[in-house]
Amino acid sequence: AVNVWHYIQLKNRNHDIQEKLKGSRRIKCQWLLYNLSAGSAPIVTFLFWTIAYDGSGVTFINCSTHGANAAAVFLDLWITRMPMRMLHMVHGVAFGLVYSAFSVCYWYLGGTNQYGEPFIYKVLNYGESPLKAVYYIVAISFIVAPVIHSMFFLLYRLRVFLHRFLKVMDRRHKCDTDIKEN
Repeated sequence: AVNVWHYIQLKNRNHDIQEKLKGSRRIKCQWLLYNLSAGSAPIVTFLFWTIAYDGSGVTFINCSTHGANAAAVFLDLWITRMPMRMLHMVHGVAFGLVYSAFSVCYWYLGGTNQYGEPFIYKVLNYGESPLKAVYYIVAISFIVAPVIHSMFFLLYRLRVFLHRFLKVMDRRHKCDTDIKEN
């Protein structure tokens, strides 16, 4: 919201927006947070419904925690002009590793899930099967996160292509209309 307000203020004062915002820490922070949410929300959704979901019934909590956020990120990808870069997949990988470190600390310090079990998700049960948990961490961080980022990057490129295509078509339509009027 602060960045939007700042953008509007610069535009109202007829400043060179590109020049003023170039290198802005707030913009970089917003971009990082966008990359983290765009990468983590679909991963959480995909992994919950394919690995962690036990078939016990669909609840509002399950849907909002493990689905609505991915839908919001997907919608956000289509309606904003936030650019995506392939190199930024490193943000998702780093987030996966940080979350993994958190889950190990959580388990080691005695944290439990909502059922009192000593793990956040069953596949991250370090007490019973630490090797399996490490396999999941490596696969999620170094395979799933880059694949999901790549898919979102392709959707971003499709959005840019459609925008440019429709812009050209609009110009052609305006030119055709101008010619017919004369």
